[in-house]
Amino acid sequence: KECKGNGYTQTKDNVSVKIPKGIDNGNRLRVSNQGNISKRGTRGDLYVTFSIKPDKHFIREENDVYIEIPVFFTQAVTGDILTIPSLRGELELKLKIGTKDKQQFTFRNEGIDDVHGHGRGNFIAQVNITYPKKLNDEQKELISKLQESFGVEESKPHEGVLNSAIDKMKSWFQ
Repeated sequence: KECKGNGYTQTKDNVSVKIPKGIDNGNRLRVSNQGNISKRGTRGDLYVTFSIKPDKHFIREENDVYIEIPVFFTQAVTGDILTIPSLRGELELKLKIGTKDKQQFTFRNEGIDDVHGHGRGNFIAQVNITYPKKLNDEQKELISKLQESFGVEESKPHEGVLNSAIDKMKSWFQ
């Protein structure tokens, strides 16, 4: 009578589940004796499948975590020290003089704990160099003076490639 001929009744229940560190999207956790009650009166197991929401700043790849750090071009050229967010607070990112766009800096063991207790992943900061969208006359003049101070070989490397290509083409016609 209680099941109205269905063979079962539905009830709602609250279950506390301890979620281990490092759980990932699609991982499944078994909770003993919290499932359905059989006809014999014994309880089965409850299986919980996890769906992890992505973060807008951090990207997870297994136990490694990536973050993209915007860096103004002058910081990359001169080698600046930045304070960046991490999973456990803040880290110090030391840019080298001449840091390149998309260059990655790895902080060992600063990622996500392995769900099976086998260490921790890395935290990888990838530099995204940004440039000014506009320059005033004074800024243009300062950049021109800076470029001139390096000399032609260093400040115009494309000219060396161009001259080499032209010389090679000339040799074809000799």
